[in-house]
Amino acid sequence: MPDPCFEENGVTIYAGDVRDILPALPSESIHCTVTSPPYWGLRNYGILPSIWDGDPACEHRFEFGAPTSETNYVDKRRWQHTRNGRDEEQPPEKRVGWKRETIEHGQFCRCGAWLGCFGLEPNPELYVEHGVHIFREVRRVLRDDGTLWLNIGDSYSAHRGQRKETDKAGEKQQTKRGSTECPSRCVDGLKPKDLVGIPWMLAFALRADGWYLRQDIIWSKPNPMPESVTDRCTKSHEYLFLLSKSERYYFDQEAILEPVSPGTHDRLSQDVQNQIGSERDHAGGKTNGNMKAVGRHLPGNRTHKGTTAYENGATEHRTKAGLVAYADKMRKLAAAGSGTKNNESFDAAMAIMPDKRNKRSVWQVTTQPFAEAHFATFPEDLIKPCILAGCPGGGTVLDPFLGSGTTGLVARANGCRCIGVELNPEYIEIAAKRLGQHVLQF
Repeated sequence: MPDPCFEENGVTIYAGDVRDILPALPSESIHCTVTSPPYWGLRNYGILPSIWDGDPACEHRFEFGAPTSETNYVDKRRWQHTRNGRDEEQPPEKRVGWKRETIEHGQFCRCGAWLGCFGLEPNPELYVEHGVHIFREVRRVLRDDGTLWLNIGDSYSAHRGQRKETDKAGEKQQTKRGSTECPSRCVDGLKPKDLVGIPWMLAFALRADGWYLRQDIIWSKPNPMPESVTDRCTKSHEYLFLLSKSERYYFDQEAILEPVSPGTHDRLSQDVQNQIGSERDHAGGKTNGNMKAVGRHLPGNRTHKGTTAYENGATEHRTKAGLVAYADKMRKLAAAGSGTKNNESFDAAMAIMPDKRNKRSVWQVTTQPFAEAHFATFPEDLIKPCILAGCPGGGTVLDPFLGSGTTGLVARANGCRCIGVELNPEYIEIAAKRLGQHVLQF
Protein backbone atom coordinates (compact mmCIF):
# COMPACT_ATOMS: atom_id res chain seq x y z
CA MET A 1 0.00 0.00 0.00
CA PRO A 2 1.52 3.38 -0.96
CA ASP A 3 1.96 5.98 1.73
CA PRO A 4 -0.73 8.66 1.78
CA CYS A 5 0.25 12.16 0.77
CA PHE A 6 -2.22 13.61 3.25
CA GLU A 7 -3.68 12.14 6.44
CA GLU A 8 -5.32 14.21 9.14
CA ASN A 9 -8.61 14.40 11.06
CA GLY A 10 -10.11 11.32 9.45
CA VAL A 11 -9.30 12.27 5.84
CA THR A 12 -6.67 10.32 3.88
CA ILE A 13 -5.54 11.21 0.37
CA TYR A 14 -3.52 8.94 -1.92
CA ALA A 15 -1.73 10.41 -4.91
CA GLY A 16 -1.75 8.29 -8.04
CA ASP A 17 -3.80 6.42 -10.59
CA VAL A 18 -7.01 5.04 -9.16
CA ARG A 19 -6.22 1.72 -10.90
CA ASP A 20 -3.08 1.40 -8.79
CA ILE A 21 -4.47 2.65 -5.47
CA LEU A 22 -7.79 0.81 -5.20
CA PRO A 23 -6.34 -2.73 -5.52
CA ALA A 24 -4.24 -1.99 -2.42
CA LEU A 25 -7.30 -1.19 -0.29
CA PRO A 26 -8.81 -4.03 1.81
CA SER A 27 -11.95 -5.70 0.51
CA GLU A 28 -15.25 -4.66 2.11
CA SER A 29 -13.64 -1.77 3.98
CA ILE A 30 -15.74 1.10 2.58
CA HIS A 31 -19.29 1.98 3.61
CA CYS A 32 -20.20 4.15 0.63
CA THR A 33 -18.61 5.80 -2.38
CA VAL A 34 -19.50 9.30 -3.55
CA THR A 35 -17.73 10.50 -6.66
CA SER A 36 -17.85 12.35 -9.96
CA PRO A 37 -15.37 10.95 -12.50
CA PRO A 38 -14.08 12.95 -15.49
CA TYR A 39 -16.88 13.32 -18.01
CA TRP A 40 -16.28 11.93 -21.46
CA GLY A 41 -14.86 14.34 -24.03
CA LEU A 42 -15.22 17.40 -21.83
CA ARG A 43 -11.74 18.58 -20.81
CA ASN A 44 -8.09 17.81 -21.18
CA TYR A 45 -6.77 18.25 -17.65
CA GLY A 46 -3.17 18.43 -18.77
CA ILE A 47 -1.99 15.32 -16.89
CA LEU A 48 0.34 12.71 -18.35
CA PRO A 49 -1.39 9.86 -20.20
CA SER A 50 -1.24 6.27 -18.97
CA ILE A 51 -1.55 2.85 -20.61
CA TRP A 52 -4.90 1.10 -20.67
CA ASP A 53 -5.77 -2.45 -21.74
CA GLY A 54 -3.65 -4.44 -24.19
CA ASP A 55 -1.11 -7.17 -23.53
CA PRO A 56 0.84 -6.55 -20.29
CA ALA A 57 3.81 -8.43 -21.74
CA CYS A 58 3.94 -6.18 -24.81
CA GLU A 59 6.65 -3.53 -24.95
CA HIS A 60 4.05 -1.21 -26.48
CA ARG A 61 4.87 0.89 -29.48
CA PHE A 62 2.23 3.54 -29.72
CA GLU A 63 1.46 4.98 -33.12
CA PHE A 64 -0.85 7.61 -34.50
CA GLY A 65 -3.87 6.30 -36.33
CA ALA A 66 -4.65 7.36 -39.86
CA PRO A 67 -6.98 10.35 -40.30
CA THR A 68 -10.47 9.58 -41.51
CA SER A 69 -11.74 10.59 -44.91
CA GLU A 70 -14.19 12.99 -43.24
CA THR A 71 -11.49 15.09 -41.57
CA ASN A 72 -12.09 18.79 -42.04
CA TYR A 73 -8.86 20.63 -42.80
CA VAL A 74 -9.57 24.19 -41.72
CA ASP A 75 -6.23 25.47 -40.40
CA LYS A 76 -4.63 27.24 -43.37
CA ARG A 77 -1.39 27.81 -41.47
CA ARG A 78 -0.38 24.16 -41.78
CA TRP A 79 0.05 21.66 -44.60
CA GLN A 80 -3.29 20.04 -45.37
CA HIS A 81 -1.94 16.83 -46.89
CA THR A 82 0.39 14.01 -45.94
CA ARG A 83 2.91 15.24 -48.59
CA ASN A 84 3.83 18.78 -49.47
CA GLY A 85 4.35 20.36 -52.89
CA ARG A 86 7.91 18.96 -53.07
CA ASP A 87 6.54 15.45 -52.53
CA GLU A 88 7.98 15.41 -49.00
CA GLU A 89 6.07 13.52 -46.33
CA GLN A 90 4.87 15.77 -43.54
CA PRO A 91 5.24 14.80 -39.87
CA PRO A 92 2.04 14.07 -37.91
CA GLU A 93 2.15 17.33 -35.97
CA LYS A 94 1.82 19.23 -39.26
CA ARG A 95 -1.19 17.26 -40.40
CA VAL A 96 -4.20 19.00 -38.95
CA GLY A 97 -6.48 16.01 -39.22
CA TRP A 98 -3.99 13.68 -37.58
CA LYS A 99 -3.39 16.05 -34.72
CA ARG A 100 -7.04 16.47 -33.91
CA GLU A 101 -7.99 12.84 -34.24
CA THR A 102 -5.06 11.15 -32.51
CA ILE A 103 -3.09 13.37 -30.17
CA GLU A 104 -6.21 14.40 -28.28
CA HIS A 105 -7.63 10.92 -28.13
CA GLY A 106 -4.41 9.09 -27.36
CA GLN A 107 -2.47 6.53 -29.33
CA PHE A 108 -2.87 2.80 -29.84
CA CYS A 109 -0.45 -0.11 -29.78
CA ARG A 110 -0.86 -3.07 -32.10
CA CYS A 111 -1.67 -5.23 -29.05
CA GLY A 112 -4.76 -3.11 -28.41
CA ALA A 113 -3.33 -0.97 -25.60
CA TRP A 114 -4.38 2.66 -25.50
CA LEU A 115 -2.22 5.52 -24.26
CA GLY A 116 -4.36 8.35 -22.92
CA CYS A 117 -6.29 9.83 -20.00
CA PHE A 118 -9.62 8.66 -18.60
CA GLY A 119 -12.29 10.85 -20.14
CA LEU A 120 -10.42 11.45 -23.40
CA GLU A 121 -11.14 8.10 -25.02
CA PRO A 122 -11.76 8.24 -28.78
CA ASN A 123 -15.31 6.92 -28.37
CA PRO A 124 -17.97 6.52 -25.66
CA GLU A 125 -17.73 2.75 -25.69
CA LEU A 126 -14.08 2.77 -24.63
CA TYR A 127 -14.85 5.34 -21.93
CA VAL A 128 -17.64 3.15 -20.55
CA GLU A 129 -15.38 0.08 -20.66
CA HIS A 130 -12.75 1.90 -18.61
CA GLY A 131 -15.39 3.16 -16.20
CA VAL A 132 -16.70 -0.36 -15.62
CA HIS A 133 -13.16 -1.55 -14.91
CA ILE A 134 -12.61 1.19 -12.31
CA PHE A 135 -15.94 0.74 -10.55
CA ARG A 136 -15.54 -3.03 -10.47
CA GLU A 137 -12.67 -2.41 -8.09
CA VAL A 138 -14.82 0.08 -6.18
CA ARG A 139 -17.39 -2.68 -5.71
CA ARG A 140 -14.72 -4.97 -4.29
CA VAL A 141 -13.71 -2.52 -1.56
CA LEU A 142 -17.33 -1.74 -0.65
CA ARG A 143 -19.01 -3.58 2.19
CA ASP A 144 -21.82 -5.89 1.15
CA ASP A 145 -24.31 -3.27 2.35
CA GLY A 146 -22.44 -0.42 0.64
CA THR A 147 -23.68 2.02 -1.97
CA LEU A 148 -22.22 4.03 -4.85
CA TRP A 149 -23.45 7.56 -5.56
CA LEU A 150 -22.23 8.43 -9.06
CA ASN A 151 -22.55 11.89 -10.59
CA ILE A 152 -22.07 11.95 -14.36
CA GLY A 153 -22.90 14.44 -17.11
CA ASP A 154 -23.73 14.08 -20.80
CA SER A 155 -22.51 15.66 -24.03
CA TYR A 156 -23.45 16.08 -27.67
CA SER A 157 -21.88 14.62 -30.76
CA ALA A 158 -20.23 17.29 -32.90
CA HIS A 159 -18.95 17.55 -36.46
CA ARG A 160 -15.52 16.03 -36.91
CA GLY A 161 -12.92 18.52 -35.75
CA GLN A 162 -15.58 21.02 -34.71
CA ARG A 163 -15.02 23.38 -31.82
CA LYS A 164 -17.80 25.69 -30.73
CA GLU A 165 -17.09 28.89 -28.91
CA THR A 166 -18.72 27.45 -25.78
CA ASP A 167 -16.36 24.47 -25.93
CA LYS A 168 -13.18 26.51 -25.79
CA ALA A 169 -11.25 26.64 -22.57
CA GLY A 170 -11.37 29.88 -20.66
CA GLU A 171 -8.38 31.79 -19.38
CA LYS A 172 -8.54 30.03 -16.03
CA GLN A 173 -8.76 26.64 -17.69
CA GLN A 174 -5.78 27.22 -19.96
CA THR A 175 -3.36 26.26 -17.21
CA LYS A 176 -1.70 23.07 -16.15
CA ARG A 177 -4.25 22.95 -13.34
CA GLY A 178 -7.19 23.18 -15.67
CA SER A 179 -8.18 22.38 -19.19
CA THR A 180 -5.75 23.11 -22.00
CA GLU A 181 -8.24 22.56 -24.78
CA CYS A 182 -11.60 20.88 -25.14
CA PRO A 183 -11.39 17.80 -27.41
CA SER A 184 -13.65 17.17 -30.35
CA ARG A 185 -16.63 14.96 -29.52
CA CYS A 186 -17.30 13.38 -32.90
CA VAL A 187 -18.95 9.99 -32.35
CA ASP A 188 -18.97 7.37 -35.08
CA GLY A 189 -22.52 6.11 -35.64
CA LEU A 190 -24.12 9.27 -34.27
CA LYS A 191 -25.21 12.31 -36.21
CA PRO A 192 -23.81 15.72 -35.33
CA LYS A 193 -26.01 17.30 -32.61
CA ASP A 194 -27.13 13.91 -31.27
CA LEU A 195 -27.18 13.60 -27.48
CA VAL A 196 -24.66 10.86 -26.70
CA GLY A 197 -26.33 9.42 -23.61
CA ILE A 198 -23.13 8.79 -21.64
CA PRO A 199 -24.80 8.65 -18.17
CA TRP A 200 -27.20 5.89 -19.12
CA MET A 201 -24.60 4.03 -21.16
CA LEU A 202 -22.39 3.87 -18.09
CA ALA A 203 -25.28 3.10 -15.72
CA PHE A 204 -26.51 0.20 -17.85
CA ALA A 205 -22.98 -1.15 -18.24
CA LEU A 206 -22.44 -1.06 -14.46
CA ARG A 207 -25.74 -2.86 -13.97
CA ALA A 208 -24.69 -5.54 -16.43
CA ASP A 209 -21.43 -5.88 -14.52
CA GLY A 210 -23.24 -6.77 -11.29
CA TRP A 211 -24.28 -3.49 -9.68
CA TYR A 212 -27.87 -2.91 -8.60
CA LEU A 213 -29.07 0.22 -10.39
CA ARG A 214 -31.42 1.55 -7.72
CA GLN A 215 -32.31 5.08 -8.77
CA ASP A 216 -31.62 7.95 -11.12
CA ILE A 217 -31.57 11.21 -9.17
CA ILE A 218 -31.82 14.48 -11.05
CA TRP A 219 -29.49 17.24 -9.94
CA SER A 220 -31.47 20.33 -10.90
CA LYS A 221 -29.32 23.46 -11.19
CA PRO A 222 -31.09 26.77 -10.59
CA ASN A 223 -28.00 28.58 -11.90
CA PRO A 224 -26.83 26.55 -14.91
CA MET A 225 -24.15 27.61 -17.33
CA PRO A 226 -25.72 29.70 -20.10
CA GLU A 227 -25.78 28.18 -23.57
CA SER A 228 -26.08 30.06 -26.85
CA VAL A 229 -28.47 27.52 -28.35
CA THR A 230 -31.61 28.36 -30.29
CA ASP A 231 -32.96 24.91 -31.17
CA ARG A 232 -33.16 23.27 -27.72
CA CYS A 233 -33.50 24.20 -24.05
CA THR A 234 -30.54 25.23 -21.92
CA LYS A 235 -29.34 22.22 -20.00
CA SER A 236 -29.84 22.65 -16.27
CA HIS A 237 -29.51 19.15 -14.84
CA GLU A 238 -27.15 16.24 -14.40
CA TYR A 239 -27.61 12.66 -13.22
CA LEU A 240 -26.73 11.22 -9.85
CA PHE A 241 -27.10 7.43 -9.89
CA LEU A 242 -27.61 5.38 -6.75
CA LEU A 243 -26.12 1.91 -7.16
CA SER A 244 -25.72 -0.81 -4.55
CA LYS A 245 -23.53 -3.86 -4.17
CA SER A 246 -26.35 -6.06 -2.84
CA GLU A 247 -30.11 -6.29 -2.98
CA ARG A 248 -30.34 -5.01 0.59
CA TYR A 249 -28.05 -2.22 1.68
CA TYR A 250 -27.59 0.49 4.28
CA PHE A 251 -29.85 3.47 3.61
CA ASP A 252 -30.74 5.90 6.39
CA GLN A 253 -33.95 7.33 5.02
CA GLU A 254 -34.74 9.36 8.13
CA ALA A 255 -31.42 11.19 7.90
CA ILE A 256 -32.46 12.84 4.62
CA LEU A 257 -36.15 13.47 5.22
CA GLU A 258 -37.16 16.86 3.87
CA PRO A 259 -39.81 19.37 5.02
CA VAL A 260 -43.29 18.76 3.74
CA SER A 261 -44.65 21.13 1.14
CA PRO A 262 -46.38 24.28 2.46
CA GLY A 263 -49.82 23.03 1.38
CA THR A 264 -49.64 19.68 3.18
CA HIS A 265 -50.91 20.92 6.54
CA ASP A 266 -53.65 22.90 4.84
CA ARG A 267 -54.86 19.79 3.06
CA LEU A 268 -54.71 17.61 6.18
CA SER A 269 -56.63 20.12 8.28
CA GLN A 270 -59.59 20.36 5.90
CA ASP A 271 -63.05 19.33 7.11
CA VAL A 272 -63.21 16.48 4.62
CA GLN A 273 -66.09 14.86 6.51
CA ASN A 274 -68.55 17.44 5.24
CA GLN A 275 -67.07 18.24 1.85
CA ILE A 276 -69.70 17.90 -0.86
CA GLY A 277 -68.68 15.22 -3.29
CA SER A 278 -66.41 13.32 -0.91
CA GLU A 279 -67.09 9.70 -0.11
CA ARG A 280 -67.85 10.80 3.44
CA ASP A 281 -70.66 13.10 2.29
CA HIS A 282 -72.68 10.38 0.65
CA ALA A 283 -72.22 6.87 -0.55
CA GLY A 284 -71.10 6.64 -4.13
CA GLY A 285 -69.68 10.15 -4.13
CA LYS A 286 -66.24 11.15 -5.38
CA THR A 287 -63.38 9.38 -3.61
CA ASN A 288 -60.69 11.74 -2.35
CA GLY A 289 -57.88 9.26 -2.84
CA ASN A 290 -55.06 11.37 -1.43
CA MET A 291 -56.93 12.23 1.76
CA LYS A 292 -58.09 8.64 2.10
CA ALA A 293 -54.50 7.44 1.93
CA VAL A 294 -53.35 9.89 4.57
CA GLY A 295 -56.22 9.31 7.02
CA ARG A 296 -57.42 5.83 6.21
CA HIS A 297 -57.86 5.01 9.90
CA LEU A 298 -59.90 8.10 10.78
CA PRO A 299 -63.63 7.82 11.69
CA GLY A 300 -65.94 7.60 8.75
CA ASN A 301 -63.51 5.70 6.53
CA ARG A 302 -65.08 2.63 4.96
CA THR A 303 -62.26 0.47 6.23
CA HIS A 304 -63.62 1.11 9.73
CA LYS A 305 -67.16 0.08 8.89
CA GLY A 306 -68.56 -1.99 11.71
CA THR A 307 -66.42 -0.37 14.40
CA THR A 308 -67.86 1.66 17.25
CA ALA A 309 -66.34 4.84 15.88
CA TYR A 310 -67.96 4.34 12.48
CA GLU A 311 -71.42 3.43 13.78
CA ASN A 312 -71.46 6.44 16.11
CA GLY A 313 -70.83 8.71 13.12
CA ALA A 314 -67.85 10.45 14.70
CA THR A 315 -66.89 13.61 12.86
CA GLU A 316 -63.50 14.67 14.23
CA HIS A 317 -61.82 17.03 11.80
CA ARG A 318 -58.35 16.30 10.53
CA THR A 319 -56.79 19.04 12.61
CA LYS A 320 -53.91 18.45 15.00
CA ALA A 321 -56.23 18.77 18.00
CA GLY A 322 -58.77 16.47 16.40
CA LEU A 323 -56.18 13.86 15.58
CA VAL A 324 -54.82 13.91 19.13
CA ALA A 325 -58.34 13.57 20.54
CA TYR A 326 -59.11 10.73 18.17
CA ALA A 327 -55.95 8.86 19.07
CA ASP A 328 -56.74 9.17 22.76
CA LYS A 329 -60.29 7.96 22.17
CA MET A 330 -59.14 4.92 20.23
CA ARG A 331 -56.64 3.96 22.90
CA LYS A 332 -59.36 4.26 25.60
CA LEU A 333 -61.78 2.18 23.56
CA ALA A 334 -59.17 -0.52 23.07
CA ALA A 335 -58.30 -0.48 26.77
CA ALA A 336 -62.00 -0.85 27.69
CA GLY A 337 -62.28 -4.02 25.68
CA SER A 338 -64.39 -2.56 22.88
CA GLY A 339 -62.87 -4.90 20.36
CA THR A 340 -61.15 -2.08 18.48
CA LYS A 341 -57.61 -2.95 17.39
CA ASN A 342 -55.02 -1.11 19.46
CA ASN A 343 -52.77 0.20 16.71
CA GLU A 344 -50.88 2.61 18.93
CA SER A 345 -47.98 3.15 16.56
CA PHE A 346 -50.23 4.28 13.74
CA ASP A 347 -52.46 6.34 16.01
CA ALA A 348 -49.43 8.07 17.48
CA ALA A 349 -48.16 8.87 14.01
CA MET A 350 -51.51 10.24 12.89
CA ALA A 351 -51.97 12.23 16.10
CA ILE A 352 -49.26 14.69 14.99
CA MET A 353 -49.23 16.55 11.72
CA PRO A 354 -46.32 15.35 9.57
CA ASP A 355 -43.44 17.81 9.31
CA LYS A 356 -41.18 15.65 7.13
CA ARG A 357 -41.54 13.55 4.02
CA ASN A 358 -39.37 11.16 2.03
CA LYS A 359 -36.71 12.92 -0.02
CA ARG A 360 -37.74 13.26 -3.65
CA SER A 361 -35.63 12.16 -6.61
CA VAL A 362 -35.13 15.69 -7.97
CA TRP A 363 -32.55 17.60 -5.93
CA GLN A 364 -32.34 21.33 -6.53
CA VAL A 365 -28.78 22.28 -5.67
CA THR A 366 -27.10 25.51 -6.68
CA THR A 367 -23.62 25.20 -8.15
CA GLN A 368 -20.93 26.78 -5.99
CA PRO A 369 -18.27 29.22 -7.21
CA PHE A 370 -14.72 28.21 -6.41
CA ALA A 371 -11.77 30.58 -6.41
CA GLU A 372 -9.12 27.94 -7.02
CA ALA A 373 -8.16 26.55 -10.42
CA HIS A 374 -10.38 23.48 -10.14
CA PHE A 375 -13.49 24.43 -12.09
CA ALA A 376 -15.69 21.34 -11.66
CA THR A 377 -16.20 21.42 -7.91
CA PHE A 378 -18.85 19.24 -6.26
CA PRO A 379 -21.46 21.37 -4.42
CA GLU A 380 -21.42 20.38 -0.77
CA ASP A 381 -25.23 20.25 -0.65
CA LEU A 382 -25.18 17.60 -3.38
CA ILE A 383 -22.81 15.34 -1.45
CA LYS A 384 -24.30 15.73 2.01
CA PRO A 385 -27.52 13.69 1.45
CA CYS A 386 -25.47 10.91 -0.15
CA ILE A 387 -23.22 10.61 2.90
CA LEU A 388 -26.03 10.99 5.43
CA ALA A 389 -28.09 8.26 3.76
CA GLY A 390 -25.23 5.97 2.70
CA CYS A 391 -22.70 6.08 5.52
CA PRO A 392 -23.31 5.47 9.25
CA GLY A 393 -21.60 7.72 11.78
CA GLY A 394 -17.94 6.84 11.99
CA GLY A 395 -18.06 4.95 8.71
CA THR A 396 -15.74 5.43 5.75
CA VAL A 397 -16.53 7.26 2.51
CA LEU A 398 -14.47 6.73 -0.65
CA ASP A 399 -13.99 9.20 -3.48
CA PRO A 400 -11.74 7.69 -6.18
CA PHE A 401 -11.73 11.01 -8.07
CA LEU A 402 -11.27 13.39 -5.15
CA GLY A 403 -10.50 16.54 -7.12
CA SER A 404 -10.59 19.56 -4.83
CA GLY A 405 -11.55 17.50 -1.77
CA THR A 406 -15.20 18.44 -1.23
CA THR A 407 -16.20 14.86 -0.41
CA GLY A 408 -13.60 14.81 2.35
CA LEU A 409 -14.88 18.08 3.79
CA VAL A 410 -18.50 16.93 3.88
CA ALA A 411 -17.64 13.47 5.23
CA ARG A 412 -15.58 14.94 8.06
CA ALA A 413 -18.25 17.52 8.91
CA ASN A 414 -20.78 14.71 9.32
CA GLY A 415 -18.72 12.44 11.52
CA CYS A 416 -17.36 10.09 8.84
CA ARG A 417 -13.89 9.18 7.65
CA CYS A 418 -12.90 9.66 4.02
CA ILE A 419 -10.38 8.09 1.66
CA GLY A 420 -9.67 10.01 -1.51
CA VAL A 421 -7.61 9.21 -4.60
CA GLU A 422 -6.37 11.92 -6.96
CA LEU A 423 -3.93 11.82 -9.87
CA ASN A 424 -3.39 15.55 -10.41
CA PRO A 425 -0.77 16.92 -7.95
CA GLU A 426 -2.15 20.44 -8.16
CA TYR A 427 -5.65 19.29 -7.25
CA ILE A 428 -4.15 17.52 -4.25
CA GLU A 429 -2.61 20.80 -3.15
CA ILE A 430 -6.02 22.46 -3.45
CA ALA A 431 -7.68 19.66 -1.47
CA ALA A 432 -5.06 19.81 1.26
CA LYS A 433 -5.42 23.57 1.50
CA ARG A 434 -9.18 23.27 1.88
CA LEU A 435 -8.74 20.56 4.50
CA GLY A 436 -6.43 22.87 6.43
CA GLN A 437 -3.14 21.07 6.06
CA HIS A 438 -0.02 21.14 3.91
CA VAL A 439 0.64 18.31 1.48
CA LEU A 440 3.24 15.78 2.57
CA GLN A 441 5.97 14.84 0.11
CA PHE A 442 4.85 12.41 -2.56
